[in-house]
Amino acid sequence: MDAPMEVLTSGGRRRRSEKSDPEQFELALEDLETAIAVVHAEEDTEDRLARRPAKPRSANRGSLPKHLLRIEEIIEPQSQGVRLIGELYAIEAEIRGLGPEQRLAARQERSDRLSPG
Repeated sequence: MDAPMEVLTSGGRRRRSEKSDPEQFELALEDLETAIAVVHAEEDTEDRLARRPAKPRSANRGSLPKHLLRIEEIIEPQSQGVRLIGELYAIEAEIRGLGPEQRLAARQERSDRLSPG
């Protein structure tokens, strides 16, 4: 209770040793300004997110423009591909031992006759 009475009796003046540094006061003000700016930035972000309507992504899947031709291609099952590879291996086994030009001619002739189906 002595301290408040001392302030009142001294006219609110402090002793010289109790004076605060003006730079400390400026630092405290800067800290307050920074904190206020952070709060305002968070509020602005929340406002922008709240104002933006949530709309679904508009991807054009499945429908082509009218001027483009739709081509449907049926892809063969994997078993057909395996069968064709087996036939190619059989051709290679038959032409083994021939010269490079003869092998090339035989590959081209026989592989043209392979049918995917």
